[in-house]
Amino acid sequence: MQRNCLLPTTSRKWQLSAYQIQYKYEDTIETQCASGYQLQSRQATSMCTETGWSPPPICIQKCDIPRQLAHGTFNARFRLKYIEGDEISFSCENGYDPANQQAKAVCTKNGWSPAPRCDMKTICEGLLLEHGDIQPRKDQYQPNDVLQFYCHEGFTIVGPASAQCYPFGWSPLPPRCKEQVNHCKAPANIRNGSIVDDLLEEYQHGDQVEYECNIKFVMTGSKIIECVDGKWTPVPSCTLEEKKCGPPPSIPNGHAAGTVREEYIHGEDVEYECEENFVIVQTSLARCLHGLWELPRCADFSTKCARPNMPKNATFASAVPLKSQYDNNDVLSYICDSRLREAKCVEGEWLPKPECKDLCPPPPQIPNAIDVAEPRTYESGEQINFLCEKLFVLQGPQNISCEDGKWQLPPRCVDVSTVTVQHSTDFPIAPGSQSNPMPATSDGISSRDLLDFLHTIHAAGKSAALKHRIVVYKCPSAWLPFHTPLVFLYSKISREAHGCA
Repeated sequence: MQRNCLLPTTSRKWQLSAYQIQYKYEDTIETQCASGYQLQSRQATSMCTETGWSPPPICIQKCDIPRQLAHGTFNARFRLKYIEGDEISFSCENGYDPANQQAKAVCTKNGWSPAPRCDMKTICEGLLLEHGDIQPRKDQYQPNDVLQFYCHEGFTIVGPASAQCYPFGWSPLPPRCKEQVNHCKAPANIRNGSIVDDLLEEYQHGDQVEYECNIKFVMTGSKIIECVDGKWTPVPSCTLEEKKCGPPPSIPNGHAAGTVREEYIHGEDVEYECEENFVIVQTSLARCLHGLWELPRCADFSTKCARPNMPKNATFASAVPLKSQYDNNDVLSYICDSRLREAKCVEGEWLPKPECKDLCPPPPQIPNAIDVAEPRTYESGEQINFLCEKLFVLQGPQNISCEDGKWQLPPRCVDVSTVTVQHSTDFPIAPGSQSNPMPATSDGISSRDLLDFLHTIHAAGKSAALKHRIVVYKCPSAWLPFHTPLVFLYSKISREAHGCA
């Protein structure tokens, strides 16, 4: 029997030649992937068949060709293109070990994972905890080993209850066991932000407080601070976000409710609604974040979730009787190792997947990075992001995940003056040159800022709006983009900052 096909839904970036709710048998669509993606089937045209779209219009990630590996070599010849699922392997020099035990990296939707890297062979020395115990107890530990800390009766733990071994040592630093701990006074207010809950006069050791920024401002640092023996962990700051969003776009089987504007500022929300026979999953609000819309989804109303198979060490905790099937947005509660957890039915799947895995220690604080993660234990599957201090750039993945009680290997923040930038052939800064060290300016310009600026100049140079010639000079020790109208608009970059006459 001939069947109709629904509008394709995917989390990957793509656009279709035309949008319809339903397509008839043998209808065709043209799919174009966004920059950095390519069609899985390499065929742009898909046809509605008895079994659905053929081939499925799925866009998969492309990965850049890996750069030179410090203290190591790649085992295979470079190819012109790597796509999602492709794998590369590498070997490290004597005295260095692969950052991940497999010495392999896979092209994923987030780029190469884990980032190919060779680290100096490292061990973590055994620790002692006065008035407490450490498990497991050994003289030496390998990277990724996790320790649990316990205080003797009558003593209170001050600091984390667990830590993990990394190539740079233990993180977080081990706790202390104290007989008496101090209270904290009310935490400080922050500019352009506020405390979420009611303010108290006094807080106990271990109490936490959450901050939020005003609309139009973005937070740097952890939104949650903790009272630790009379002192608060560092408070976050709120800085102005100038990027704005345009009108909220339509989504498959849904649209923005009510009247919409042409412009929205960072942090603003817009309510969405779904068409008939579809339901909003997760949240009905779209939010403008850093100039881009974070959009909700509309799911087929008839999609159900089967009752999940629970792990052996978990028990259901729902107050309502268990059912064989659940609707979108139904929540199922269960108890795992004395901890209450929840999963939500979303388009036929339980998110997050019900499982009982060990908690990860508080996230690693890597050298020369800004502490942006919350000081708590994390569930398996949760992610954290990294941000480097001024004059340092991220080398490795921007985010890592907690996996069954252990954090993935974190990135490093390296001095910007030691970073080498390789220019692509479609970005002709200086013909014939392959790379040059990135400059570090006197006012804290980062390599990311400079690259963004160079790409802005390159894009502007190809547009009709910029009629002046763009010239890029090669200074003795740095790249200097020189085009007067743009250079002075971007106040951080100037000829004097790079020391070029």
